[in-house]
Amino acid sequence: MSEFSILVKKDWEHFFSIVNTEEAWIIPLLSAVDSVTYEQAFWRPGGQVASIADIMMHATGWLESTLRGVLGMPELDNEDWPEPPAPSEAAWSEMVARLKATVLDLSRALHNLSLEELYSTPTGRETKRSTMITDILVHNAYHAGQIVKLRQAHDALETAGLAATA
Repeated sequence: MSEFSILVKKDWEHFFSIVNTEEAWIIPLLSAVDSVTYEQAFWRPGGQVASIADIMMHATGWLESTLRGVLGMPELDNEDWPEPPAPSEAAWSEMVARLKATVLDLSRALHNLSLEELYSTPTGRETKRSTMITDILVHNAYHAGQIVKLRQAHDALETAGLAATA
């Protein structure tokens, strides 16, 4: 691999880390969910507003879909906003573990791509891998921000003595 290719790959891996795992000027997705309790995760601020658990199910599904695309695997139906499981500590722990595993798998897949593979379209797909990864990075940054704000809203209600329950 040429020196230029190595530098470009390092940039892509850096982008991926900032959005998903390393704190920089935004809170990455994994940090956003790291200290969330299951009560916070399943709390819904009102009406049809998504909970953190809803957002996690959505984000994880799209991460898994992106991973399949990057690996050149056939597409599967991906329910955009699947119903989360019944609220429990165990369910929340499983959701977080699934998210972390998928982020790690996609990070490894990105690391293992050659520059040519990164900028190519996998067989049977219509989108270049670089575009798939760019899209999921923006997607994850957006939803990490939502998760942080929902957690802050939940905590503010509890601090004010207003019960925020799942």
